[in-house]
Amino acid sequence: MHCGVSLHTCKGCRHRNYAGCTEPRAESVTDQETANFCDYFVIKTDGFNHKERLEQENARQQLDSLFQDSGIVKTPSDQLGSQEGKNQAAKALEQLEDLFKP
Repeated sequence: MHCGVSLHTCKGCRHRNYAGCTEPRAESVTDQETANFCDYFVIKTDGFNHKERLEQENARQQLDSLFQDSGIVKTPSDQLGSQEGKNQAAKALEQLEDLFKP
């Protein structure tokens, strides 16, 4: 651990990409952001992966354009009448955006 951060995590392994673990012999890890005991862990030496970041941004833009093209409003609270509907819509949007956080 360094500065309170676990280093032996899937996020820090060179076998992990945007789709998950690429090591076929490794067991599935449910929480990839906390320390684990994977025998195939190899620390990622390239640090920030610019290509992966670009792929994430491209996917987000495609998703945003998909919702815009379909007529679905990104901020639905101004379209809904009840406060309960606004809360549900805001929560759903937050969960969707959480899927794309790095």
